[in-house]
Amino acid sequence: MMRTGAIDMDIDAPRPVPEPARLPHAGQAPLGRPAAGPAAPDLPLTDPSVLSAPTMLRIERLNLFYGEKQALSDINLEVAKHSVMSFIGPSG
Repeated sequence: MMRTGAIDMDIDAPRPVPEPARLPHAGQAPLGRPAAGPAAPDLPLTDPSVLSAPTMLRIERLNLFYGEKQALSDINLEVAKHSVMSFIGPSG
């Protein structure tokens, strides 16, 4: 267990990043190039009802290290009731 400021976390060793040819959808349009087809409609990023919902989770000044490597620095986050959040990174 690693002490990261106000939070104790179990951290697994970093996983190797798969080769691009093995990633899902490999061989499709390269990154940075739009896929063919109609553009997505402009939608609000947040449902207005969520903006007035009470905060169910608050994280302040989160710092996370993998050994000597700092992965997160002073992260602040509030998650409102009825909202959906996801975090996507190299580990999935």
